[in-house]
Amino acid sequence: MLDEQIERYGARLYALCLRLCRNRFDADDLYQDTWYKAMRAYRKYDPARPFDTWLTTICVNTYRDQYRRRKLAEVLGFGRDEQPDFWENVAAPPDDPYPEVREAVDALPESLRLVVTLYYFEDCDIAQTARLLGVPEGTVKSRLARARAKLKGVLDDDGG
Repeated sequence: MLDEQIERYGARLYALCLRLCRNRFDADDLYQDTWYKAMRAYRKYDPARPFDTWLTTICVNTYRDQYRRRKLAEVLGFGRDEQPDFWENVAAPPDDPYPEVREAVDALPESLRLVVTLYYFEDCDIAQTARLLGVPEGTVKSRLARARAKLKGVLDDDGG
């Protein structure tokens, strides 16, 4: 049963992982962790609800857990000092028509970047985004407004 779901939703999930992690190495790990957690929790899945929403929730929560652990490690002085930031050394994909927009979104604070990614790139509406992130709809709306303002400022300064 899960094989059919992987076949059906695998590419979409991997695209979300890439948007969240911003590099292939972390995206690969997130993708595998998400499917592993989905497999372990599959018996708890309610077939009356959309599978892709359930899977996206697992992915976003897994990403947020990884992000918190990474930030804690940085605060404690582990990890980042010795390793160059991989993403800074990767050029935009050649088919990316708006690399300055991607870079501006990537530079947003994590809470704003998550909302923008889910709302604009994953086509989640306000209610879905709120459910996925576990925040009120008003919080999603205010984060979107703040993100738009920041993006507008950055893109206007760059002449875009």
